[in-house]
Amino acid sequence: FFFDCLLDVGCWLLANVELDTISWSMKLLLGSVIALLFARSIFLPVISAKKQSTSTHSSNWAVILSSSRYWFNYRHTINGLSIYKVLRNNGFDDDHIILMLADEYAVNARNPFPNTLVQNGNKSLYDQDIEIDYRGEDVTAQHLVQVLTGAGDKTEKPVLKSDRGSNVLIYWTGHGGDQFFKFQDTEEIMATDIASVFRHMYLTGMYNEILFLADTCQAFTLGDKVNAPNVTIIGSSLKDESSYAIGINHQLGVSLIERYTSAFTDRIEKRKSEMMSATIQAGMVDPFQFSYLKAHVGLNDDLATRKASEARISDFFSNVASTGVVERSSNLYMLRDQNTDSFIRSKHNNATVHTSRYASHAAEKNGRKLQNREIFKGTCHDLVDTEPSWTVEPISFAAFGMVLSGLVAIYGMSRIA
Repeated sequence: FFFDCLLDVGCWLLANVELDTISWSMKLLLGSVIALLFARSIFLPVISAKKQSTSTHSSNWAVILSSSRYWFNYRHTINGLSIYKVLRNNGFDDDHIILMLADEYAVNARNPFPNTLVQNGNKSLYDQDIEIDYRGEDVTAQHLVQVLTGAGDKTEKPVLKSDRGSNVLIYWTGHGGDQFFKFQDTEEIMATDIASVFRHMYLTGMYNEILFLADTCQAFTLGDKVNAPNVTIIGSSLKDESSYAIGINHQLGVSLIERYTSAFTDRIEKRKSEMMSATIQAGMVDPFQFSYLKAHVGLNDDLATRKASEARISDFFSNVASTGVVERSSNLYMLRDQNTDSFIRSKHNNATVHTSRYASHAAEKNGRKLQNREIFKGTCHDLVDTEPSWTVEPISFAAFGMVLSGLVAIYGMSRIA
């Protein structure tokens, strides 16, 4: 900032002084100084941005949700437990993981291996060390909103206790469609509701960065309406694509795991050091091709200060104690207009545009009307009613200084010519 001010003053003097009274050597000297300061104003922010690619979070939290019930959805619980296993193996404790499993397949009468949940004949993912926070009928859209917003209820079930220094991993698996996600075939949460929750989390200082990872049909559309800053969205399938399972256990009579979650967790298990140090782009998006998944992985980091090519997998899948990062600082600000619900920092959803909405033809299933509108009335959409018309949000002052300095420098150099 000091150099930007010095550059502005020098350019102003050069632009307003009588040049005929200055020797050509002095003009050359002043021009050289201005050129160096101008170059500094361009390149130093770039260098600083690269230095900021290291995460500055002070804690890690995770919310793992498997929203499906019934025996044929066995794989969705395996998905969630596979992610849970990765987190526990990388330093997470149960106090920082909120695990929501909609069905208890381990004690299902159809399970030929009681009290176990297996994947490809490996050791059971279900054991006495697992701490399930919400199970069965407690896994609802309303409870999910309470978990993410830290609201809680009279049952005193655990909710996120994250803060502005927390990196939060949010993993969902189950059944979904274009901009909606189902809970036990009885209710759903919409993309607009998800956006409202994330927006509330940001305004109440509940995160530093969010990685929202969804493994479901048309998963990427769940993030279509998100406009909160520093949220990176990954979906295992795009609009009009399905998320497919892989393998089948003939003793169980069901598929065991989804292709994306299986491939991702297998890579971490077999190449832990390499994967945990890899960027999100290199480790969670690029390796997974359509030929294997039968779908395309969607990535949207438009709203993130640190892009997926900079942020590392360990920033979200490893406890902060094992990353060695304990400090957090920021001098970035930006303005958000409540009326347009838009951010100056970046344009929403440049990567992929989805326009169609889930129509009312699915509003009734098995004779029961889906109650998501009633559930979220007064819960999601009213969360931010008291916010001011304008709020301060993160963006770099360097960009403004660079533009102003550039314009003045160009004018000053034109006077020399």
